[in-house]
Amino acid sequence: MMAKLDFTEADIEEILDECTPRARFLIVYLLERVSHIAKLEQRVADLEAQLSKNSRNSSKPPSSDGFVKPNRTQSLRDKSGKKSGGQAGHEGHFLKPVENPDQILFHPLVKCSGCDHSLHTRKADEWIKRQVFELPVLSLEVSEHRAEVKVCPGCGLRNVAAFPSNVDKMTQYGPRAKGFAVYLMNQHYLPYGRTAQLFSDLFGHTLSEGSLENFQQNMFNELFHSEKIIKEDILLSKVAGFDETGCKINKKLNWIHSASTQTETLYGVHPRRGNEAMNDIGILPNFSGIGVHDGWASYQEYAFSHGLCNAHHLRELTHIGEQLEECWALKMKRYLKKMKVRVDEYREKGHSRLPRKWMLSYQRGYRRILREGFSFHGDVSIMKKSISKKRGRPKQPPGKNLLDRLRKHERAVFAFASDFDIPFDNNGSERDIRMVKVKQKVSGCFRSFDGARYFCRIRSVISTMRKRGLNILEGLQQALVGVTPISANSP
Repeated sequence: MMAKLDFTEADIEEILDECTPRARFLIVYLLERVSHIAKLEQRVADLEAQLSKNSRNSSKPPSSDGFVKPNRTQSLRDKSGKKSGGQAGHEGHFLKPVENPDQILFHPLVKCSGCDHSLHTRKADEWIKRQVFELPVLSLEVSEHRAEVKVCPGCGLRNVAAFPSNVDKMTQYGPRAKGFAVYLMNQHYLPYGRTAQLFSDLFGHTLSEGSLENFQQNMFNELFHSEKIIKEDILLSKVAGFDETGCKINKKLNWIHSASTQTETLYGVHPRRGNEAMNDIGILPNFSGIGVHDGWASYQEYAFSHGLCNAHHLRELTHIGEQLEECWALKMKRYLKKMKVRVDEYREKGHSRLPRKWMLSYQRGYRRILREGFSFHGDVSIMKKSISKKRGRPKQPPGKNLLDRLRKHERAVFAFASDFDIPFDNNGSERDIRMVKVKQKVSGCFRSFDGARYFCRIRSVISTMRKRGLNILEGLQQALVGVTPISANSP
């Protein structure tokens, strides 16, 4: 790095006035070169910082690391001090025998293995039991419905008995078959082709992709009321997390937004990422609780109380501290983790918030580290200034941007300590939105916007049922016979 020139613009103007024209020309030329070199150095530093980002020190997903993984994988979680595996007192899970098996196979004794004496008529003194758990032979069960036709002997009218309301075609699939196919495509993210192949392998019956598309559309329609209940429950919740991710629909970038609580998940798809999409989905404009998010500017425009995801802060602080060598960042990282440990201790004791003395103490320490960071970025040399000034806000280094955010949104950073119902991070929402990426990796992008809408609604209900401990497959099958699988406020 070049040495800094501790001259102000006034100093330079004074020097130029005292110089000859030739010397003035050389000084201006050198200053322009110095400014250009400073720009190049900053560009190199920016590119090196960009290349140094990975899943450990930024919000980039692990898949973006490529084949060259970070040298050391470091979790943001602190060690619990417990050994891995089942803990003392844990009952564990193993295959237990059942009292009433589906079938009993007897293995008789015919003769004594020692003297060949016949044992054919002797009753068993005891039985040794062993049980085998096996799948039954899988096949599609075909039920034929026959409606009576009778001609009235009195008037000659031809009378036909009514079929069940859900039997309206010459041949059709039942709710269990449809529900199973939808379950495979939306819980396990199988594409249409693989779902059809699985049906062929399991049941010896081939489904067309057109039939699978009809199953999706049918399920989408039947889950309208379930989605409405999920949305109403989220709007009434005290705390909710919000996130979004890009997805390709017919090779064009669209966005899937998520709203999550401990018992509900709602997905919505929109061509836009910002407030237009959030308003159309209808959660954020009407939400009055506490919203936890990653600090993206569009979320800040809504009037609900905000809580910021500190896992994002820890990753940013890791990058700024280790790659950009700003010491304040590593101090802040340790400080936030220390505060989380204190919050966890008080939560285990039954408290609902951190005591005032600790809050004031942590706020003082937090602001002290911020002042150290601003002091680090306060020394601006003449090399940072361009001779030809550009309009607009000058670009700031990542560390300065994070400092501004941490100072401006201090209350949202401390939200998890002022109310223990607010999580330290937004990992719950990130886990929910990650399912969209899993779906894309397994099945590829969506072919149509309607297909994305089908997935979002069905996946919303599936994720909600899973959080509430409900049987997902049974719930989907019940939806196809008119039973709403989600009820309001049923944890």
